[in-house]
Amino acid sequence: MNLNLNTMESGDILAKALAGQKLFPEEAIHLCSAAELLDLAMAASQINRRHHPDDTVGYAVSKTVVYSNVCQPQCPFCNGTVTADDPLAFTKSADEVVAEVAEAVAARATQITLQGRHRIDLPRAY
Repeated sequence: MNLNLNTMESGDILAKALAGQKLFPEEAIHLCSAAELLDLAMAASQINRRHHPDDTVGYAVSKTVVYSNVCQPQCPFCNGTVTADDPLAFTKSADEVVAEVAEAVAARATQITLQGRHRIDLPRAY
């Protein structure tokens, strides 16, 4: 189904969600770009209460540790590759990465993601 984003109304889409109907990806994208934050928050709260009437909610404390922004120049997966000789290039030492993870753990992080680029030049031990 092709939806016309120009004719969508955020209120209609939120009403659909509140009625328990599944949204199309285009509708969700429209809400992310056009709906008022307070309207989204109120709808999310109502849907959450329906699923969790005891008013219990949970959340994750997440930390992403980016260990390097350097990528193999011909890598087809990266957009805006940074090469090792770029002035903005960085690769953190193992100690720096461990320190960032330790800070996240001390802040009660429940999820840690290590993220980096395609680094064929780093030794396996890294």
